[in-house]
Amino acid sequence: MSQSPATEQIADSIQTTPTIPWKLRVRTFATSRSFAPVLLALILLLAAAFRLTGVNWDSGKRLHPDERFLTSVATDIKWPKNADTYFDPQASSLSPYSLPNMGLWVYGTLPLWLVKGVAIILNQDTYDSIAIVGRVISALFDLGAIWILFLFGRKLYGEKVALLGAAFLALSVLNIQQSHFFTVDTFANLFVMLVLFTSLKICERGSWADYAIVGLALGAGMASKLSVVTLAAPILLAAGWDFVRRIRAKEATSALLLERTVLRLLTLVLLTVLTFRVLQPVSFQGPEFWNFSLNSAWLDDIKEQSDILDGKNDAPPWIQWADRPAIIFPLQNMLLWGLGIPLGIAAWLGWGLAAYELIRKGRWMHLLPVVYL
Repeated sequence: MSQSPATEQIADSIQTTPTIPWKLRVRTFATSRSFAPVLLALILLLAAAFRLTGVNWDSGKRLHPDERFLTSVATDIKWPKNADTYFDPQASSLSPYSLPNMGLWVYGTLPLWLVKGVAIILNQDTYDSIAIVGRVISALFDLGAIWILFLFGRKLYGEKVALLGAAFLALSVLNIQQSHFFTVDTFANLFVMLVLFTSLKICERGSWADYAIVGLALGAGMASKLSVVTLAAPILLAAGWDFVRRIRAKEATSALLLERTVLRLLTLVLLTVLTFRVLQPVSFQGPEFWNFSLNSAWLDDIKEQSDILDGKNDAPPWIQWADRPAIIFPLQNMLLWGLGIPLGIAAWLGWGLAAYELIRKGRWMHLLPVVYL
């Protein structure tokens, strides 16, 4: 049976159409708009596989002392029927200070209450189950930190470097390990990344929204781990750069620009304090919201923790730090176990290069990561 002329023409065109080499296809995809989102999704899937595999790796033994303590407190606190005593650290059923013989409380309540609430919703509110819930949420927060790191890197160096940084963090031994524990570190780390990323936006444009987001994120970070307060240094640097940038652009008089910067910083501080007040009310005396006096029991716990870290008080878990070099020992652990030697060396070389270009070439965008690290 003979083919029609039209059919023969189509067949000839198909046979004569050249095949595109696979290298060209890869190169075309690498330059397309869908390249970065697809690769980032693959990186996040790989990171999730490492973080969510073997969640119950210790078969319920709870070998991490902080996790064991948080699991015990999360099990014992009760979700309140109303908010009448929410801001009373001694009476609130959510407060660790309402528990008998609770011990030293130096953790954030935001991770504790988030895990407690999710465990109740999932009907996993038991000692054996709540730690698993905490580990999964911990892993999800770490995945969020990888995503924010990508956004941070993309703004500073472009998509390729951002993807490389996200991949490095996805494969970081320390982050994978911390994601397998119900502790507060990965929770705090996400807010640290959010504060730094938004502070970079303050350097570029300094909108009221940027200052507000930093305030909210800083307060939430402090309600996860109090040491997040050290972010005040890069925040002030970002605000200072915003002020200098506006003066150079001659947006207004120096006095008016200084007034605007101060007002933005006051807004940031106010939102930080209010967020911390709401998400960690156990740090305040209460029982009313408007009482901002600090809880004396909480202050005693913070002081005792500080004395232990300074070596003024001794405790069995801290014997491992005795007679250790102040800088060499942490650096050794970071390189060998936290990041691994290849990634650890690359990270410190990257920091050194960023510092060099900041000082010698005036690349101000390196200011925040160099100063905070």
